[in-house]
Amino acid sequence: MVSPVLLQKDDARLPDCYGVKIKYITGKIEQFTIASHMYSKETGLLEIWTHEDTKVSWIPMSSVERVEFDKDFTKVLNIRSENMAKEKNASNK
Repeated sequence: MVSPVLLQKDDARLPDCYGVKIKYITGKIEQFTIASHMYSKETGLLEIWTHEDTKVSWIPMSSVERVEFDKDFTKVLNIRSENMAKEKNASNK
């Protein structure tokens, strides 16, 4: 049995994972539950760490038509935005 990926969180409110749907220019659609993702401008690759089976996938963005994230990723963005605002306010004092 493979354990899910649990990445260190900088805020306990962050979800353990979030969903992403990738539609390729070929019409193929894949859905993943991921623990983390990163886009590299240098390589043009989207790197995703899947939550369920600890796989790392590199997807060339040139083959992608659309990427959709679920509501849990919106939570991630909101929490990180709040934390950045708090840090900015603290540094201005």
